[in-house]
Amino acid sequence: MHHDTRYTDLVGGVGSLLLLALAAWFLWQRRPSQTGGVEDVLADAEQAGIISADQRRAILNRTAESEPTIHLSGVTWLAVLAGLFVLAGTSLLIATNWEDIGATVRIAAFLVLLLGVGEAAIRARTVGLAISLELVWLILPLLGIGLYAQTFQLSGETITPFLVWLVLGMPLAWRSTHAIVPLLHTASLIVVSLTGSFFVGGPLYLLTTFDISAWAVSLGTVAVVVVQSLKLLPIGQRHHCFGVVAGWVFGVLLLAPPFHLEHGAWVAIAAVALATLWLVALFEVDAGPSEILGAATVWIGILYTITFAWHSDGSIEGTTTAASIAGTLLVAAAAAGGILHVPASPFGNHALLARIVLAAPLALSFALLLGGSAVHASAALANVLLVGIAGAIMWHGSAEREPGEINFGIFVLLVVLVTRFFDVFGSFVQSGVGFIVAGVLLAALAYTLERTRRRLIGPRETETGR
Repeated sequence: MHHDTRYTDLVGGVGSLLLLALAAWFLWQRRPSQTGGVEDVLADAEQAGIISADQRRAILNRTAESEPTIHLSGVTWLAVLAGLFVLAGTSLLIATNWEDIGATVRIAAFLVLLLGVGEAAIRARTVGLAISLELVWLILPLLGIGLYAQTFQLSGETITPFLVWLVLGMPLAWRSTHAIVPLLHTASLIVVSLTGSFFVGGPLYLLTTFDISAWAVSLGTVAVVVVQSLKLLPIGQRHHCFGVVAGWVFGVLLLAPPFHLEHGAWVAIAAVALATLWLVALFEVDAGPSEILGAATVWIGILYTITFAWHSDGSIEGTTTAASIAGTLLVAAAAAGGILHVPASPFGNHALLARIVLAAPLALSFALLLGGSAVHASAALANVLLVGIAGAIMWHGSAEREPGEINFGIFVLLVVLVTRFFDVFGSFVQSGVGFIVAGVLLAALAYTLERTRRRLIGPRETETGR
């Protein structure tokens, strides 16, 4: 009986992928397990009364500062580069002789390569070699999927192969003892989740008619990002996933049916509310400085955007739906509740002032709905609020002897002042004299800010010198 060769090849390809999955599972079982997380141990110690809550936070902050896997050393980068060069050279060698290699040989050779790289990664004794091999091991399944599709002349949408790759790479990400492997896997998962949900068609695309399966897959990928970030990423980086969730919700409100939020004021309300929720959530979990800095930068950036409403004619237009308004109000209510219940410990005796500052951008964004002079008043008050926030950041940085905070506050103040300078005096910069005057004023501003920065940082340098 004559069989269809294409059907036989397809069955063989599916069997090869099953063998690939079994090989990944076998190598995963061979991987030594990681020790328990520092956070879990400290939480147990706090519950047992061995340490206090303040001691737990102090130990976690100290651990975050001394975490060896957070920063990639030169050896690590060389290891990454070595792995990429080996991968590129192998690909070039195979491409040169591609037509002479049969389908069965291609798949079999790939499986042997995958097994060899996995076993070598397990047995590697040096950190640089282990990282190189694990990165190659993580990327190989993606190349295998491409090899399978090319060999059997298959085609389809873009996102599914990346989802399959991420699923196959998940065991390695969870079992690896090197931070860069779960970091790369999680970052790839974030890109695929957001791209597939809002920009590229596929199993998690949300911009067509309502599809419950697409929503389930999209929500599932975001949930995996959150779990994987909290469990696998180094202390000081694991809570960035809150921003991913906020970005996903913002994309849903703006782009996905039945929402389609296109009214400028309502978009500002949603953006401010989500950024506020992100920031409040970080305060609630006692996140690290770098995590709070990321959320604060987005929050301040949205407030800075509101200042440009000054240039409008006072009317903000756009389309909305009942679902988009309801969703935005729900997010705003959650942000208001979060502000009311934000922990007082990060702000000391200034908790009430901190709550007022957190609530102010939300109030200004709602004022944009009134139109007319309320829009211009909101923009003007946003400028005042930004200057006050910059001053508060510099003051806190000086009190805590943190030059990074002082520099960030100076940067915020500089951006606001320079922007408003060109708003006010931009029309005068049309001649040589105008440019000279503008240059002198900007130089004076730069000199003043630099003296302020040095004066605020000075006590820390004096203390260090002692």
